[in-house]
Amino acid sequence: MRSAQFSTSCARSERVGFGSPAINMRSIPNMESRTMGKSIDLSGQRFGRLTVAEYVGPSRYGSLWRCECECGGEKNVAASHLNGLVVRSCGCLSAEVTHARSVKHGHASPNLRTPTYRSWESMIRRTSSNVAANWADYGGRGISVCDRWKSFENFLSDMGERPTGMTIDRVDRHGNYEPTNCRWADAKTQTRNSSSAKANVDIANDIRIRVSEGAKQKDMCSLYGLSPMSVSDIVRRKTWV
Repeated sequence: MRSAQFSTSCARSERVGFGSPAINMRSIPNMESRTMGKSIDLSGQRFGRLTVAEYVGPSRYGSLWRCECECGGEKNVAASHLNGLVVRSCGCLSAEVTHARSVKHGHASPNLRTPTYRSWESMIRRTSSNVAANWADYGGRGISVCDRWKSFENFLSDMGERPTGMTIDRVDRHGNYEPTNCRWADAKTQTRNSSSAKANVDIANDIRIRVSEGAKQKDMCSLYGLSPMSVSDIVRRKTWV
């Protein structure tokens, strides 16, 4: 009998841990509440634009704190993200940085592209993207943009702002887009610059570029002495002229 009782006791001991009382894991306070307590009080401390206002509770990343931003906003941030400066504002700083990057030269923003920027953008597209409408006449022929001009700031510094009624023109129609081979020119100048063998192709390309940058087709008719149907066909790439 005593042997049977001893065996039963051992079995129970193995289940609960050598005779220790059974432990209810739910009753153990989580690590967050035990380590945070009130020993690490971040109240009043400043991290970037944020000032810690009060403790909110535990989170998977550490104790959570309500923070007030200098812009007037609020955000709950984990202590680990505050101490590591992972979060430095309610979100306003990131928005400002993004905006500043997009308008640092004053020529491009989410809702605005200046004529100068549109000319640069079109130049890059037609020489580097094989899905551009006029790729075959530029990148497809080996025409490229110099490395310096792949930065809009450098292009702007070399060319200046695009004058009204002009677009970028290559002096050597077979050369690349680079400072020594480009200028701002009106349609008549660009037409005179075209060789007789390439006049029709170049005029057609210039019309497509101007229309893609916002010019009206009726204005192209006046500039080049073409009929509305001819200009429409050029834009739709049905013909060269």
